[in-house]
Amino acid sequence: MFKENRLIFEKSGDRPKATIESQKAPEALDPREYDAAFQLGKVKRIAERMPVIIKTILDGSDATSVKTEKLRKARNYLSEYAKTRQNLNYTGSKEERREIQTTLAQIAQLASKVDIQISTLEKPKPTVAVAQKPVAAPVAAPTATPIQAPVEAKSNASDSSPESYTEALTKLNWKNIASLDKSQIKTYFTTIKQKYDEALVKNPYDAQNILRQLKESIFPPNEYAAGIFYSDAYAKGEFKSYVKNVQNKQSPYGRSYTTINNYLKTAKQNSDLHNIVFAEYAKNFGRIDWGKTSYMFASSSIGAIPAENTLTQNHIGALDVFFNPVRMDGKLEIGPDIRAVASGIVIASGDSWTGGASETTYQGGGLSPKGGNVVITFNPLTSEYHYYSHMANGINVRIGDFVEAGTVIGKGGNTGGAIAKGHGRHVHFEVHRYNAPNNFNAPRNAYELRQRLIESKTRMANI
Repeated sequence: MFKENRLIFEKSGDRPKATIESQKAPEALDPREYDAAFQLGKVKRIAERMPVIIKTILDGSDATSVKTEKLRKARNYLSEYAKTRQNLNYTGSKEERREIQTTLAQIAQLASKVDIQISTLEKPKPTVAVAQKPVAAPVAAPTATPIQAPVEAKSNASDSSPESYTEALTKLNWKNIASLDKSQIKTYFTTIKQKYDEALVKNPYDAQNILRQLKESIFPPNEYAAGIFYSDAYAKGEFKSYVKNVQNKQSPYGRSYTTINNYLKTAKQNSDLHNIVFAEYAKNFGRIDWGKTSYMFASSSIGAIPAENTLTQNHIGALDVFFNPVRMDGKLEIGPDIRAVASGIVIASGDSWTGGASETTYQGGGLSPKGGNVVITFNPLTSEYHYYSHMANGINVRIGDFVEAGTVIGKGGNTGGAIAKGHGRHVHFEVHRYNAPNNFNAPRNAYELRQRLIESKTRMANI
C-alpha cells in the first residue's frame, strides 16, 4: 500500500489557497488508471497545475516553516505519483503511452526542483551588521554604511544578467566546443545556476525554460554523441567499413552513417571538454545517487546472462543479455522493461527505428541502421558511458535526463542488426570508460560486464 497526497483547493479573498492533504490510496488502483487516454489527461493536468500551485505557495504570506512543509508535501505528491505510474502496463496507442512516460519524467523533474526550493528556504540568511551610533556623537553616525552592503551585492550580481547568461549558453554550446576555455566552464555554469535558482523561486515556468535552453545548448544530436561514445578501435574498424561504401549517398542508410562520420573527428578531439561540461551539468542540476547500480531487469529471474565460455564467440568488448519477448508487433519484438544498470545523464536517445539494417531496407530512426534504438548515458562519477542497443520503439528517456540506476529506460527489442533472423531477443550492452590522459574511450571487456550483472542480479535475489 502506498500513500497518495490529495490536493485541496480553497479560496481566501482574492488569492487561491492550496493545501495538500495526505490520504491512503486503495490497495489496487482504479482500473481507469491503466487506460492510456485517461492517464494522459491526468498527468498533463498535474504537469500544468502543480507549478502554479507551487508558485502560489512561494508567493503566499505564510511563515517560512509553513511554506517549507507545504512544499515537502507537494514534492512527495509529485515524486510518489511519477514513481507509482511509471511502470504500469497501459492500454492504448503507442503515442499515448510514450507521451505519458515523457510527462511523468517532467513531473519527476519538477519534484527535484521543489526539493531545491526547499533547500533554498531552509538555508540560513546572512546577517548584515548594522553600525551602532557612537555614544559621544549620535548626530555624526551615518545610516548609509549598513545600507551599502546590499547595494554592493546587487551591483556585483551582473553575472546573472541576461547578457552574461546568454554569453554562458553560447560559450557552452556544443557547436563551439573546440574554442571552449576549459578554465571557464565552472564559471559559466555558476552564472546559469544562479539565474535558474532565482527563477525557480519567482516563476517555475521560467526555470524550466532555462533548463531547456541549457540542454539544447550543451547536448549534441544523437549522431555526434555516438562519436563521443565510439571507441577508437570501432571507429577505425567496423564503423569505417559501414561508411566506406555509402559515403554521401542519399539513402537513409547513407545519410545516417555519413552524418555520424562527419561529426566523428570533432567529437573525438573534444571528448575531454564534453565530459567536463556533462560533469558540471550533473554537479549543478543532478540530484540522484551517482554511485547506485542495478540489475538490467525487474526480477533476477529475467534475462539470461551468457556463460563465460561463450563470450569469445560474440563481442570481447560487449555483452548480449538475452530475454524472452513479451509480444510481437509484426517483425518487431517487444521485450521486458530494461532498467539502467548505473546512474547517468542521457546523452543519446535514438528512437522510432523502422525498416531493416541494410542499405536497401533501412528507412530511418534509431541511433544508426545497425544499432537500432539506442540509449547512451554518462556517469561523471566513474567517467563511464553505458550503451543499450536494439531496444524496442518507445524509449522512455530523453537527452539531458538524469537517470538513476534501476529506472526503466525502455523495453527490449530487436531493432537494428538484431532484426535479422536468429539475432533478436537480446540487449547489446557496452560500457566505455573515458581515459583522460590519452583522450579516448576504452571498452570494458565482456568478462567484467558479465561479472557486474551477476553481482547486481545476486543482490536483487537476496533482497
